Amino acid sequence: MTQETPLQPFITVIVITRNRAEVLSDCLSSILEQDYTKDRYEVVVVDDGSTDHTSLVVNSLQTKAALPVIRYLPQPHRGTGAARNTGVKNARGEIVIFLDDDELVTSDHMTRVVRPLMDDHNLDGVGGPCRDYGGSKLHTCARCSLAAVDVPGMGKRFVPRLLSGNMALRTSVFKRIGLFDETIFGRGEDVEWFHRASGMQFFFDPDLWVWHRRDNFNFITLCRYTFEQGLSIPLAMKKLGRSYRPKAIRVIGPLAHALRYRCVRGVVLAIRELGAISGYLDLSRLSRFNISK
Repeated sequence: MTQETPLQPFITVIVITRNRAEVLSDCLSSILEQDYTKDRYEVVVVDDGSTDHTSLVVNSLQTKAALPVIRYLPQPHRGTGAARNTGVKNARGEIVIFLDDDELVTSDHMTRVVRPLMDDHNLDGVGGPCRDYGGSKLHTCARCSLAAVDVPGMGKRFVPRLLSGNMALRTSVFKRIGLFDETIFGRGEDVEWFHRASGMQFFFDPDLWVWHRRDNFNFITLCRYTFEQGLSIPLAMKKLGRSYRPKAIRVIGPLAHALRYRCVRGVVLAIRELGAISGYLDLSRLSRFNISK
């Protein structure tokens, strides 16, 4: 008598996007090329208020691919946290994989991500780093990268939080912890969520990497994107019970690095801090007039 192969868990891949139709097309194409059984996963694309041809890109791929099912969920621009929540609320999978629209995955990514969750049912989530895809015309020094993202530490290990653009969580976790805070509009909603999830088991594996792109950004677009991310940092810190205070060194230091090494990464860090200062001033104004945000 032959032993039956355990049924693969059904997965929902959630991709958040806004006005990046070209990179979204590449991202979705890599997801559709997974070696995971096609009827055991779905792709949910949450469009957070795009004004470009994002809907046409998704529709074209929906037409070409009978399986896996691609579901397109457009919404008014409400921020990353709200978009993630829309994806979670509509997910059919027992596991949700979060990917950003400027990422690419290898054909075995889904299989590798699911394996540790199948082997250890005490794990609440797993994730890995983002590697620099290359191709950007913006110069960085040898020590810096515009796209590589990691968490502190070395090797495979339990961590207090995962990278929001490369993580897989059991859907049941959201029933215990709740959804993402939608008032944190640009950056930090994931940090706040993992703060609430303290005590749960999240495992980080460097082998579960994805490609992260920055070749789609020119200098002005990158600066605008980074400034908008910085705006929400003071609010995110407040949600964590911490205080944010502007410090000139957070702007001067990165700018000095940028000038010395002709490194755009330094400019990015300085611009993000300027966004955070702007967000801090906004919070201070609201506080003076006793207005909640």
